[in-house]
Amino acid sequence: MDENKIVTMPTIPTADVVDEATEESSEAYFRDLATKIPGMDGLEALASFLSMPDDAFEAMKPIMLEEMERGFNNSNAKYDMALALNMSGMSVAELNKVFEDSIAKIDEQFKDYDQSRRDFVKQVLTLAVNGLQSAKASSNKIIRIPIELTSPDAHIPTYAHDGDAGCDVYALDDYTVEPHQTMMIPLGFRVAIPKGYELQMRPRSGMSLKTKIRVANAPGTIDSNYRGEVGLIIDNIGTYPFYITKGMRVAQMVLNEVPLASFMEVKSIDEMKPTAVLAGSGLRGSELWHVFY
Repeated sequence: MDENKIVTMPTIPTADVVDEATEESSEAYFRDLATKIPGMDGLEALASFLSMPDDAFEAMKPIMLEEMERGFNNSNAKYDMALALNMSGMSVAELNKVFEDSIAKIDEQFKDYDQSRRDFVKQVLTLAVNGLQSAKASSNKIIRIPIELTSPDAHIPTYAHDGDAGCDVYALDDYTVEPHQTMMIPLGFRVAIPKGYELQMRPRSGMSLKTKIRVANAPGTIDSNYRGEVGLIIDNIGTYPFYITKGMRVAQMVLNEVPLASFMEVKSIDEMKPTAVLAGSGLRGSELWHVFY
């Protein structure tokens, strides 16, 4: 499935679960919803998913919901949804009203479908409204980072869940890390980080807990002026080889804002207690200077 799309249909043939007129009515329902809510293009594709044979539908339903949740949490999708919402001028209250009205009509609109399919539509709309609200709330916090894939096998970093601080990065190929070996794992992309920010490379908790693989320079910093291919430096501190497979999630990157330090030489810092002075003081930097000097 396309990681940059919210709704991507699996290639499974439909069956005569409902007649053609009912399926067309369902398509019209989703199409009407997409016209009312910015950023929801493609929802009408769900009508064909509802017409799958029962066994195929039940097997694919949890996969579809997981993929749609991932799609709504994709940072690129969030940015696009927030942009569409902001351009439309729709408020959160108006957005909620559209979804409340749409969910209230599901049992009547989809009366020719079984309860499992009607519940699926309700789950989809719940994911949609939560995703849109999250996009609206975080629109001022999303930093666009240009990325160039240097290999056809490379993956764009992705956030696994809403609220994750780190986005997963993926191995470009198969690698064997021998015991006590340090290796650079190519990730297959270059980034242009905006000035004032850095990307930190950090280990994944699960890999650190279950294996002897460590990110050698954690947290590794990717500076805003670096334009080379991004790689991951890892150590195998164990006594057995570790096998990395192509596409494996090997680490996570965290975007951080980077304030610059300005150093001022003084005779002694022994009597300076910035924590005591700063706590609740409300003093500005210029006022602190007079306190210290």
